[in-house]
Amino acid sequence: MKILVLTRNAWDDTNSIGNTISNFFSDFKGAEFANIYFRSSRPDNNLCDKYFRVTEKDILKNFFSKEKIGEKIIGFPTKDQRVKARSNEKKLISAIHKYNLKFFYTISNGLFNSKKWINRKLDDFIKEFDPDVVFSFAKSAPQYYLTLEHIHKKFGKKIVLWIADDEYTALKSANTKDSLRSVERLKYIIGAASKVYGCSKEICSYYNGIFNCNAVPLYKSCRFVQPVRTAVNTPIRIVYAGNLLFGRFKTLCDIVNKLSDLNLSENKFFLEIYSNTLISEEQKRKLTVDGISVFRGQRPYEEIKNIFSSSDILLLVESFEKSEIVKTKYSFSTKIIDCLQSGSSVLAIGPKEISTIKYVSSIPGAAVVNDINGFENFAREIADNPESLLTCAAQIRKFAIEHHSPDYDWLNI
Repeated sequence: MKILVLTRNAWDDTNSIGNTISNFFSDFKGAEFANIYFRSSRPDNNLCDKYFRVTEKDILKNFFSKEKIGEKIIGFPTKDQRVKARSNEKKLISAIHKYNLKFFYTISNGLFNSKKWINRKLDDFIKEFDPDVVFSFAKSAPQYYLTLEHIHKKFGKKIVLWIADDEYTALKSANTKDSLRSVERLKYIIGAASKVYGCSKEICSYYNGIFNCNAVPLYKSCRFVQPVRTAVNTPIRIVYAGNLLFGRFKTLCDIVNKLSDLNLSENKFFLEIYSNTLISEEQKRKLTVDGISVFRGQRPYEEIKNIFSSSDILLLVESFEKSEIVKTKYSFSTKIIDCLQSGSSVLAIGPKEISTIKYVSSIPGAAVVNDINGFENFAREIADNPESLLTCAAQIRKFAIEHHSPDYDWLNI
């Protein structure tokens, strides 16, 4: 089977989007992959060696010269190429956030809406690879919509979509000309898909009611490489790894404060926070308290997996702020699967109406706190009986084997 993967970012296993895609496809024996993407960074995965890349810079250059837009990349980029491209892109994104250069995204959308990049080079790449199926996220951005529309109309290829987050609600709420146009684009690509999957039961139910698309859940699979934990660290090691967006930074600050206020006879817990989210030095200081917690920044995915397996409690957090709950209500954190396969225990902190929290509530052995004040009670119970974490970890592993072993047939359409 030949699978063409469409992404905005490069297919990079060091970030959550890239390793989710690799997780979906790593057990497809004999499959061939190609990737069309729209950023300057370089891919970093072990599955795909055929790429077609288009950037804003390519489109801009075409306004001043006859140079054809798009670059075909064959083979696996070197480590130096990946590091350099990743560093340059990180600097650009940092500048956009630091100086509030949000107009960059407006310019970017304008360039891609020009359709100048949909040309013979792109068509030749698609024809040469000749995919059996196109896999894409369900997104209305012009990079996704225009590419999928083009492939659907000109080549008639089967499309499989995955709804990773709820874009529809934000677009509908904005109620602008552009946002309503994006809703129509989302409706088109969902209607053009042969199969639609979603990141959670809730988002599938929600989108089925709106788009009548018969979406079903598709979760990352667990790889049971690490054994279930048989001993507890001293102090008890709590780890959070993930982004600090959508109010999660504040929830983590609240947890750090609760740990500081526990007033136990000794420090029974130590919280480590890993994230590639760009935050200020002041924010880092809020997450780092001597003897209580530390912000360690970004780590490669493979290293995070080892950190998870050597920890006692893995944290999943969401915001309690109403505005953030609306944004994340139907989303499902792919970090759940990384937690389930680790062999460690799991604690989710957040409102019960969010899909991630709701799902963890259904896992035997996993702990859920729906009120930040409830974290103190949880911590005191564990401090009095840390060995209970080992029983919880064993129950979680049993659930993971039953519900998240690899599914090799999901792409059959």
